[in-house]
Amino acid sequence: MNRLLILSFFLLISTIKVYGQDKLNGRVYEDKTKVLLGNIKIEDLKSHTSATADSTGKFSIKVSIGDFLTFSGFAYVTDTVYVANLKYLEVYLKPKQNMLDEVKIQNVQTRTGKLSAAPITGVLGSRKILYQTDEYGNQKGGVKLMVFDSNGDAKKKKRDGDIADNEEKQLVVYNTFQPKNLQNYLPLKGVEMDNFIILYTPDITTYYNAGFNLTSYLNVCYKKFLLIPADQRASTTAFKLVTKPDSTKN
Repeated sequence: MNRLLILSFFLLISTIKVYGQDKLNGRVYEDKTKVLLGNIKIEDLKSHTSATADSTGKFSIKVSIGDFLTFSGFAYVTDTVYVANLKYLEVYLKPKQNMLDEVKIQNVQTRTGKLSAAPITGVLGSRKILYQTDEYGNQKGGVKLMVFDSNGDAKKKKRDGDIADNEEKQLVVYNTFQPKNLQNYLPLKGVEMDNFIILYTPDITTYYNAGFNLTSYLNVCYKKFLLIPADQRASTTAFKLVTKPDSTKN
């Protein structure tokens, strides 16, 4: 009789435990941008049940009221949620803030060669006088007139400024997409990291676009990178990566 009561008691406890669990459905977004986040791991800290959000951020996991769920991803701050009810849950994860190495640009001076004869500014005002020379640089008499463009210096400065600005921006992009920086965002290393950089380093127009978000960009590119067969992702020669997804489209 006692054995029967004990068995009934344990069956009752098991039944209560089973019926106490139910599915919790929801979706994971990036905080502020509301970008849908896939490959986010969800784990119940009590039962250790786990699930992974799909490519659209949707997830479903068995939980009980009073459990704690953790949401974690390689480029996002882990968040813990208390299960107060089984209503549809929306979770917003904050991107990890990583400081990139400071980029220092040193000024480069350009030196020009000497003319065979120094230019002379004469009474012509906007003209400069230069003695004519032969092909060997020897003066052969007479002068040649060089018309001075009043806007020439300004145009040259603007052109040189644009070139320097683009070079500085390109250097920032280059330093950003280096393994030592990207390893803070991506679970890649070695050849796979090198191939990811080859495929997805953006141009300066994309990188400096007002709507560009590094974490979101890397998240989209990483999901596309995983679609490439593993042997190609780890290829030691870049041209073997026959599949090159368009990294600028979501």
